[in-house]
Amino acid sequence: MELARNKQIREAISLGRRVFDRATSQRAGFGLEVARWHLALGETDEARALLDAACRGAGDSFES
Repeated sequence: MELARNKQIREAISLGRRVFDRATSQRAGFGLEVARWHLALGETDEARALLDAACRGAGDSFES
């Protein structure tokens, strides 16, 4: 997030995508944030694909 705040959106996307790909929980939240960065760069297809991948993953449970 800090990279995106400092207008280093490409770097933020790269790092955020790695976090998203490895996440086992809160995957949808990570995907949403990275999709927003794609949209900030006008990359609608990439944002849509990422949101689609986030929706297809298994959901988090309330049990730890």
